Amino acid sequence: MSHEESAATCRNCEAALTGPYCAACGQKAEHLHRPFWEILEDFLHTVIHFDGRLWRTLRSLFLRPGEMTADWADGRQARYMPPIRLFIFTSLILVTVLTLSDVALLRLVPQGNAPAATATAPGQMTLPGLGIEFLSLTPDAAATPTIDESMADHASSDATEQKFASRFVTGINTLARDPHLSNTVIGKSLGRFMLLAVPVMATLLWLLYLRQKRYLAEHVVFALNIHTFFFIGLLIAVALQWATRGLLPGKWVLLALWLGYSLHFLLALKRMYQQSWTTTIIKSALITGTYMVALMGAGLYLLIAAMIS
Repeated sequence: MSHEESAATCRNCEAALTGPYCAACGQKAEHLHRPFWEILEDFLHTVIHFDGRLWRTLRSLFLRPGEMTADWADGRQARYMPPIRLFIFTSLILVTVLTLSDVALLRLVPQGNAPAATATAPGQMTLPGLGIEFLSLTPDAAATPTIDESMADHASSDATEQKFASRFVTGINTLARDPHLSNTVIGKSLGRFMLLAVPVMATLLWLLYLRQKRYLAEHVVFALNIHTFFFIGLLIAVALQWATRGLLPGKWVLLALWLGYSLHFLLALKRMYQQSWTTTIIKSALITGTYMVALMGAGLYLLIAAMIS
């Protein structure tokens, strides 16, 4: 078959072509047997088009919370990046930045003149006063007291519990000596965590807005966009700490992030589900409270599992 003859049919599914794209499979009617400058032109057009949708998506996400989800549910989708693609893209950038930067999401620090760990009696163990700092620069040599790992032997008379205590104490000491390890642990657990977080939020939304008879997929898109906003906010917070070399207290940066997230969530609920402010505030509090309790438990489990493994 000659090139001219094949131009009227799709090279992928051989359906008749009626335009630049195949109506059957969606493939563009093009091939690589053409000048390089034409291929480069198409590539640049794709990048510019991608950037156009990206900036439109980010503008809607930050300036008009809930608008993108409402548009997506109503069928106005081509103007935005697909929610799952943006969600994955943002999470990958976040993990990369956490790996490359010297900002630890959490760091164990001594609290006052705390003594070393001591064993007081069989089944009891006193730990040193360790506190947690968030979004702090990792020092070259962390002056953090560590726990005497032999003390774990006195935590219990049961061999299985002793083994668990020993591995847990080892994990705590490792995290104390290398604060940046928390980023690695969180980065590795992020995928599993989000596989739980998005469905949990979507299910809560489905239950509280059951009377609106919306499909679960609409709530999933809402949850994806909300988590994408949080990821971008956390990414900005880490970059800010990295650029200013920890000039701002991490706890205040984290507090500002949480307040911004809470306000965004409230406004997104109002625009998406179109209920009164009183009802929206109550449902926002219910969803946030239930969601945080469920995910804090899951996050703690994943963190402990990562430390003892």
